[in-house]
Amino acid sequence: MKKTLLLFASLLIVLAIAGCSLDTTAGVFTGTPTYDDEDDEDVVTTVAGSSDITFTTTAVTITTANGTASTTLPAGSTISIDAGGVYVITGAGEGNIVVSAGKDETVTLVLSGCDLTSPDGPVILAEQSGKLILNLADGTANRLADRAGSTSDIHSVVFSNDDVTINGTGSLTIEANVGNGLNTDDDLVITNGTIAITAENNCLKANDSITIKDATLTLTAGNDAIHCENAESAENGLITIESGVFTISAYGDGLDASHAVTIFDGTFMIVSGVNNASIATVSGKGIKATDAVAIAGGTIDIVSKDDAIHANGTVVVAGGSIAITSNDDGIHADETLSIEGGEIDIRKSYEGLESLAIAVSGGTVRIKASDDGINGAGGVDGSGTFPWGGQPRASAGNASLSISGGYVYVDSTGDGLDVNGALSISGGVVIVNGPTASDNGALDYDSSFAMTGGILIAAGSMGMAQNVGSTSTQYGVLVNLTTASAKIVRIETADGTEVVTFRPSKNIQTIVICTPEFARGTTYNVYLGGTVTDPTSSLDGVTAGGTYASGTLYKTFTITAIATTVGTSSGGGRP
Repeated sequence: MKKTLLLFASLLIVLAIAGCSLDTTAGVFTGTPTYDDEDDEDVVTTVAGSSDITFTTTAVTITTANGTASTTLPAGSTISIDAGGVYVITGAGEGNIVVSAGKDETVTLVLSGCDLTSPDGPVILAEQSGKLILNLADGTANRLADRAGSTSDIHSVVFSNDDVTINGTGSLTIEANVGNGLNTDDDLVITNGTIAITAENNCLKANDSITIKDATLTLTAGNDAIHCENAESAENGLITIESGVFTISAYGDGLDASHAVTIFDGTFMIVSGVNNASIATVSGKGIKATDAVAIAGGTIDIVSKDDAIHANGTVVVAGGSIAITSNDDGIHADETLSIEGGEIDIRKSYEGLESLAIAVSGGTVRIKASDDGINGAGGVDGSGTFPWGGQPRASAGNASLSISGGYVYVDSTGDGLDVNGALSISGGVVIVNGPTASDNGALDYDSSFAMTGGILIAAGSMGMAQNVGSTSTQYGVLVNLTTASAKIVRIETADGTEVVTFRPSKNIQTIVICTPEFARGTTYNVYLGGTVTDPTSSLDGVTAGGTYASGTLYKTFTITAIATTVGTSSGGGRP
């Protein structure tokens, strides 16, 4: 088989089997989170000195562990816990639990068949403790809810001024009618458990960090599903997902962090901007962070009214499988966007990838865009994140797009690859089914295009057609068609050896092909139409091998320069 076809097939095989390694020196992936032993505890058993707290529809009964004393309180009473220890909560009824323990003490509430509604304010209010642990007892279902008419200044079913951990293998349902499901001023850790939260505002909210592993969460939010915000410290405002199953429906954002979101693994179904009529006021992004979003793995499906993945600073994708359906950008970073591995399928977007500096070094990227497929441009989009974040819009010409590996497929109504600056391709495979309107092009770069390796097939309109730049080391051929056509375009050597066979997905007027197969001084034939039977490979309109029934010979050309033009432009083409 010819060199080009072998290279194309080899790249597909590499993409299918290659793993990825995280560049921890970049400061984006900070390593797998660590946990205290008590954070990972599956089942907490009652210990000496703990208390059993049983709620009934008529009264609240507190019995000490040794059974020597008990107290019966009227329904709706407040239970005060002023010492560290383990407290088992059972039964159903009304009431509040207030924790006021020592600042270094751990209070563990074992929810073991608890169904509690607060008459006013939070169900659980931790005013002070070293840590509050909510343990979901194995095999039990638990429910906590507040009332819509609450007059409390604290709008959260569970609120803590200090660290909170949820662990255990039971289940918990939280119904927040006046605000947040769970809110802590410090760190929130969730390990294990099945948790369902419906919240008028945010489902999970923390000031410093939110860390989740091995949990199953179903979150329905009137604002953000998972929200971590800290304007005072660049080291806080962190959301870290190590693993778990997440089903998210949010009026606002799915995941929203004032510093960084890091995902190592997990299964996500995120629907954001649900019934959101004004994303300029309340953004409806899937995954959002002020500084950085880093994805190392997992299976992520996002349906978003706003950007699916957004950072005012940096986005890095090094692994995982990501499916995106977005009314705005698929993945947007104001400063830098790096695709190092994984599979990204942007099924619907306004622009697929957008950032000031875009680098694709591995993985598979598939893009369907109503405007530009990949847009190298600086600045903040129309619906940024926290008000203290965001960067000023960069001047035209400073942007860059670099592709050094991987597989990139673009189907765009606007420009295929649009760079307000420099474009470079040194490896990988790039296929573009670009625009049909003359005010856009399959390639649109401002300053330069250096192609030094890899394979490029870019088809589109004629009005703004561009070939490779003069600093390229591979030969590029721009074929202008007399009539727009969706027929096969095939290039062979003079002796009939196949170089490229491509069927565009729409009526195109030009096609740019750059491949290491082209050689200076060699003569080639361009055929239009025909059929290919029994190809050895076929992907995104590119076929290799098989039997080609000749179409019509369109042009014969000989390569004499880095950039060769075949056929006459009908006007307006860019150099």
